[in-house]
Amino acid sequence: MEAVEDPAAPTRQREVLIEGPRGTGKTRAILEYVNVLCRAYPGIRVLWCRKTLKSLRESVQVIWEDIVLAGDRICIVGHGRRHSRAYYTYPNGSHIVLEGLEDSSRLKSSEWDIICIFEATEVSVTDWFELLPALRGERGAPYQQAIADCNPASKYHWLNKRAATDAMLRLKSKHKDNPSVTEAYLDNLRSYTGTMRRRYYLGEWVSEEGLVWETYDEHTHRIKRRYFEEHVAEEIKWHFASMDWGFRHAGVLQVWGVTKGATRDEDCIYRVAEWYATQKDLDWWAARACEADEEYGLSAIPCDPSRPDAIKLFNQRLADRRGADSSACARKAKNQKHAGRDMGGLDLVRWGFREDRIFFVEGSSRYVDKALEEAGDPVATEEELLAYTWLKADDGKEVKEEPDPVVAQDGCDAVRYAAMFAWRREMEELEPPWEPKPLSYADWADVGVYDAEDEGDGRWAGVPE
Repeated sequence: MEAVEDPAAPTRQREVLIEGPRGTGKTRAILEYVNVLCRAYPGIRVLWCRKTLKSLRESVQVIWEDIVLAGDRICIVGHGRRHSRAYYTYPNGSHIVLEGLEDSSRLKSSEWDIICIFEATEVSVTDWFELLPALRGERGAPYQQAIADCNPASKYHWLNKRAATDAMLRLKSKHKDNPSVTEAYLDNLRSYTGTMRRRYYLGEWVSEEGLVWETYDEHTHRIKRRYFEEHVAEEIKWHFASMDWGFRHAGVLQVWGVTKGATRDEDCIYRVAEWYATQKDLDWWAARACEADEEYGLSAIPCDPSRPDAIKLFNQRLADRRGADSSACARKAKNQKHAGRDMGGLDLVRWGFREDRIFFVEGSSRYVDKALEEAGDPVATEEELLAYTWLKADDGKEVKEEPDPVVAQDGCDAVRYAAMFAWRREMEELEPPWEPKPLSYADWADVGVYDAEDEGDGRWAGVPE
């Protein structure tokens, strides 16, 4: 295996990524390496992980016992069956433990010399950072090391980003490194097409084809609720919401927490609550907006501008809850998907994901739509993102001006409104949360008027009655 850019890079670096196409022997190489370390350094502790313990047993454990150890049972304790073994102990006291990462937080107080995460593209960046502090074994090994192995995934995956920094050493594994790979196996890989061929045969980090937001990576931009509460929540400075109307299609109300950066463009937004539902009238949605406002103290609710009547109702209900001195919290969202000199909503969200400025906190759903669930349709914005694709012309080519109207995109629309508000809001003189002001008729009129510049659905224009 070759180190990228610097062949002489120290193999004792604290973080190491071994990447390559399928069939290059990445897992076998790591297991042989661990076997050597355990024999050379008495008493060291090694942790093997995968997303689930079941997947670890069905892959890594099979290679370990059948190929690496073969007939040598030096570290196999007892006479139980393989699927019941959770650890291996060498005569010199070195110890290997198998774990799944269904709940990585329970491992952060443990101590290890070596941590190996197999198929690491399956795990989240929060799992990785929660395990790193456990590299504090110092039980005989001259260094501690976290090793990840994987086939390439999206070019924006957190592993690829991290391996591009000095924090992680990248090692590339190639088919020539595996003397047991057969030509028939390679022919099978060559038969793949598109993204799969580039990742699994050529070993390239490439995004899925046709995605509107190819910079989104679910393992980076979806974070666990517990991690958010422990590491991010106290950094949230203010909250706002975004709303996309719907009845037959889903309506979506999202609540976003904002961490303050050095400049506005360095602010990060975290989706902390979401209502995603069909067949709900405006009264129901207004009640949800009041519920969100009571819990989070919303600074604003940028809404789909096509329903000024709904925006007016939101403000009436919020004014009733807050009192007469409430500002127009709900307002028309900037609905440009594309723009001239400035980025439109689609481009701005793409930028937000690329710069790791947009995150979805897991466990944020406040309502599960049973009808959508039973139909197999998305029940949360996260379920839309990896199917949010460009419209295709009759010749099959992508029309990179408009998302495919067939795919669910109600939550994605609400994300656009949030991004446009967070980073392109016209409130230069104010730092949220701002002081509320009395709501005048002019405010109502401004909220209600549909302007062609908003590029909405164009169904209504005028001042509300």
